[in-house]
Amino acid sequence: MQTIYQASNIIEAHMVKNMLEQHEINAFIEGEFLQGGVGDLPAHNLVRILVAESDFANAKHIIDEWNQSQETYVSSNLIPTRTRKSSLGLIFLGLLLGLVLAYAFSRTPYDRSGYDYNYDGRLDDQWTYSPSGVALLNEVDRNLDGKLDLVFHFDKNGLIERAEFDDNFDGTFESTASYENGNITQMKTDTDGDHFSDFITNFKFGVATSIEYINVYSGYAKKICSIHLGKVKVCEIDTNLDRVMDKKETYDENGEINLR
Repeated sequence: MQTIYQASNIIEAHMVKNMLEQHEINAFIEGEFLQGGVGDLPAHNLVRILVAESDFANAKHIIDEWNQSQETYVSSNLIPTRTRKSSLGLIFLGLLLGLVLAYAFSRTPYDRSGYDYNYDGRLDDQWTYSPSGVALLNEVDRNLDGKLDLVFHFDKNGLIERAEFDDNFDGTFESTASYENGNITQMKTDTDGDHFSDFITNFKFGVATSIEYINVYSGYAKKICSIHLGKVKVCEIDTNLDRVMDKKETYDENGEINLR
């Protein structure tokens, strides 16, 4: 396998991967989970697209054409812009009324703009801003099938406060994530479609630290694994589902269970 593209974020990585697969080129994303689940934030050169050596030349040609068309398209004013409007006529309505109206004004969606990656006339990455230019919402169609599969919600300061993910692209958001100070803190996932979150990933400063497998009947964890640099190191297991962890497994650098 050879690196064909260094993605700036997870969203771009999925865009390029799906574009190559539309041309019948198998592509793989390396480093997807090292970004800490923050979606469109910079990946710091961690996320790469890999293809087989036999597909390298064809894939490079496709990506070069895409990059060239993107530059042309961006130059045609499709870069998201933030517009500002000033509040008028509130001066004489009183301090309390003024504060209420100012807050409502700052949160009312005003400007919508984004990117159309496959040029079908539909924005695949759409941003919604308040009149003051603060980001309120980011809606993304990562696999370009016409359906949203990633949505970020922002607080009054423009920081991410929660997100929904459809990672198997079936039209249902099976994962929800919460954020603090712009960093993801926890992601809950319904892995079997029963509307119950049975898999939880915990983060510290945006970095995954542990995962929990939840018993759907009790709501308690039946297995908790600690993570270091993306690798599972130790798992504690409740073998008889009595809410007490009674078994411990450790793993080596290759992800194999240490036998004792």
